[in-house]
Amino acid sequence: MAHSIRQTILKMLSERNTYLSGQEISEKLGVTRTSIWKHIQKLRDKGYQIESVTNLGYRLTNTPNRLIPEEIHRNLKTTLLGKEIVFFETIDSTNTQAKLKALEYPAGTIFIANTQTGGRGRLGRQWSSEPGRGIWCTVLLKPTLRPTVASQFPLLTAVAIAQTLCKYGVEARIKWPNDILVHGRKICGILTEMGAELDRMNYLVIGFGLNVKQQMLDFPTELHSIATSVEMEVGEQVDRVQLICDILLELEQKYFQFLTEGFLPILRLWKEYNCTLGKMTRVSRFNQPPLYGEAIDLTPNGALVLKIATGQLITVFSGEIENNTQ
Repeated sequence: MAHSIRQTILKMLSERNTYLSGQEISEKLGVTRTSIWKHIQKLRDKGYQIESVTNLGYRLTNTPNRLIPEEIHRNLKTTLLGKEIVFFETIDSTNTQAKLKALEYPAGTIFIANTQTGGRGRLGRQWSSEPGRGIWCTVLLKPTLRPTVASQFPLLTAVAIAQTLCKYGVEARIKWPNDILVHGRKICGILTEMGAELDRMNYLVIGFGLNVKQQMLDFPTELHSIATSVEMEVGEQVDRVQLICDILLELEQKYFQFLTEGFLPILRLWKEYNCTLGKMTRVSRFNQPPLYGEAIDLTPNGALVLKIATGQLITVFSGEIENNTQ
């Protein structure tokens, strides 16, 4: 309740160019002026600069450039994703927390952290999650779908993020199954996990780590040739709050499209943005020999079709692409 009141106060202040009286806020929200003052103090504690002048009221003069729920809610245009936000200043992994709390929170909840101490990529690899530099976010969904379609969601998410980045002037391309690259350098990784029974999905968590404000020296030396960020690509500062709101809106639209039209329209878009098909590719698989051949297509459920030297077509459902010429 308190959080909802602060959201409304913040919205009222942001929509008013002049001072807003405590009495007007009090009458609209049905709470005392003392309560209003306490909520204003809470907003100031979060970094909002709010002037107060006797007989005039309050005026918002500056907002914090941080991925806090108040700022995300203020800019969000979705109907499902992000309506509830769980924020961590520091956490092990947003995916881990989303799975632990999946049954406590409604579909559309997002889990976001300023920094992660145990961010994970594919195959359990560590994902560097420096404070204030990127977007470390997990979306909780609860679709009434069979578990077999879960493999399509990393591709759906990649399309949404790639399309958003392109609007920011970033030449994003998708590498199967769940990386986004810019001129061969990784800018975003996606990790999808689920809780399911034999024939139904209980929940799906979609985590993505997006490099936004890093410069080259922010990356470990071993990543200098293979990593990039949004600001490195566009050469100017990018508002992380607006960027995540744009990503969530695009992701929501793709999700709703998937529910109504199926995966085929998403697959067509994935092929437009991909940098995998048509390349000679080595695919490493867990506990299996690697495969080498030309990536020629994706199946309707998102698996990679590889044409090996014998001409045989091999369908690869999961694996790690290496030595892929970008």
